[in-house]
Amino acid sequence: MMNQWVQHSLLSLFKKENKVDTNYPVVITVDGNTYNFTQDSLTDYIKHAEARKDAVASLQSELSSAFRTISNARQTVYSFFNDRHSSGDEELTADVSDINEMLDEIGADKLRNLYSATVIITVEVSNIEATDEDDVREAIEDELQVDIGMFDTRIQQIDIDDVREE
Repeated sequence: MMNQWVQHSLLSLFKKENKVDTNYPVVITVDGNTYNFTQDSLTDYIKHAEARKDAVASLQSELSSAFRTISNARQTVYSFFNDRHSSGDEELTADVSDINEMLDEIGADKLRNLYSATVIITVEVSNIEATDEDDVREAIEDELQVDIGMFDTRIQQIDIDDVREE
């Protein structure tokens, strides 16, 4: 019987030693820094570290792709100029269409030209207080404005075709 009691006591002691107390802090020292965790906080920390590991892997993949893109662009630009260069050349000449083709190939903005356009706009203006038709024309010419955002505009001509009294 004594043997069973000792065996039972040892079994109970063994179970107590293996039971995890989630309130007991886990103390870890790394490189001279001491960290205190509970079971829950250590679990959260490990989950967060695993999520960061996935994020780092994703960023490494993006970085690798970016380096490939840069390497390909550098090779394209080098080839573009090297194809037009002969030993001893001090200047290179290239057609804008060829340059734009190369810029498009590497995903860069193409060279642009400046353009002007003449635009005809028909506007009806109402509720003008005036003494006569000449006064109406003068009021419109003084007050008419055209704005197209960031572009420069200049009114070149104003044709007032139909003035009528309301």
